[in-house]
Amino acid sequence: MPLTGMQAAQAATHASNPFVGSTPYLNPNYVSEVQTQVSADGGNAKEAQVANYQTAIWMDHIGAIAGSGSTLGLQAHLDNAATQAASSSLPILVEVVVYDLPGRDCAALASNGEIPATAAGLTEYESQYIDPIVAIEGNSKYSNLRIVNFIEPDSLPNAVTNKSQSACATAIPYYETGIAYALSKLHAIGPQVYNYLDIGHSGWLGWPNNMSGAGPEYSKVVQSATGGYA
Repeated sequence: MPLTGMQAAQAATHASNPFVGSTPYLNPNYVSEVQTQVSADGGNAKEAQVANYQTAIWMDHIGAIAGSGSTLGLQAHLDNAATQAASSSLPILVEVVVYDLPGRDCAALASNGEIPATAAGLTEYESQYIDPIVAIEGNSKYSNLRIVNFIEPDSLPNAVTNKSQSACATAIPYYETGIAYALSKLHAIGPQVYNYLDIGHSGWLGWPNNMSGAGPEYSKVVQSATGGYA
């Protein structure tokens, strides 16, 4: 489907800050949940305003990419955003959380994932998780969107602080390789894609003894990816 003149203008450049000069995409699954709760609570107007705030689309397992009977998959979300963009004077910004590393959440296991921290698990992560996401986001019909990927929350900080834990010692090499692969593949899609690598929070890496190790670790991973810090 060719882009309209308005859409082509939106797709022309890579913004230094994608959040400025864009309109947020509202996840209809989340909006529906808010509206259902508002109705159950008697129609509170202030509560209803929550539905107007953007939330990210979580790709937290392989099945989330295609979606299910009750939740939209990534392609359906981007189709909705593209439809919204067709009548918008501003680019539509879609936030996607990429979160399914091998051996995920190695220190706490509160949100451990489906893929094991093994060589076979890394291959599964790359071929069955990252590659399908890249194929969808790379479709030319989405070139007028701004797709913001948040890469693997709460992952690389473990390489700074939790190497002494056996599960993390096993998982960290797969974190580093997997994240570099994700950054490389997503970067190659084009100027409509923006990648942000999660760096934990100040209560974790903000301490001087942790901060000193964070920079070299993140630099190593980012610079091993195609495009580096671009």
